[in-house]
Amino acid sequence: MPEETKPKVEEIKKPVITRELKKTEDNEYTLKIDDTTNRHYTTVILKKDKLREIYLQLVTHKVGVLNNLNNVKSQLKKIDVEDSPELRKLMIDVKKLEQLNKKMELENQLSSLENELNKSLSEMKEITNVMPELLRSKK
Repeated sequence: MPEETKPKVEEIKKPVITRELKKTEDNEYTLKIDDTTNRHYTTVILKKDKLREIYLQLVTHKVGVLNNLNNVKSQLKKIDVEDSPELRKLMIDVKKLEQLNKKMELENQLSSLENELNKSLSEMKEITNVMPELLRSKK
């Protein structure tokens, strides 16, 4: 009688995961996670007080950026000069050239302030996503 052959089943080994938590500063820890597949994950963990401090700094910074943004926008509205090659060729009045240069500088400043505001808002959103109770609790 022929022997029944059983299909060979290989055991699937689960990766061994090691976790290491180190205190790097007063309010900061580093968590390192390794597994046997040579993947490494490292993240920084901040205490709630440190997150609150960073969040409040970002809020203050956001208010300053918004004020600068509004100032630049109001200055841009006051300047009424369009940039065109014909205007530059025919322009005799130096004041208009100065206004044009000022307008371009203000537009560049406006763009940089908008980028800075977006960066601050995204950092605030990250902190809010990590610790939503940060906004609810008041100290």
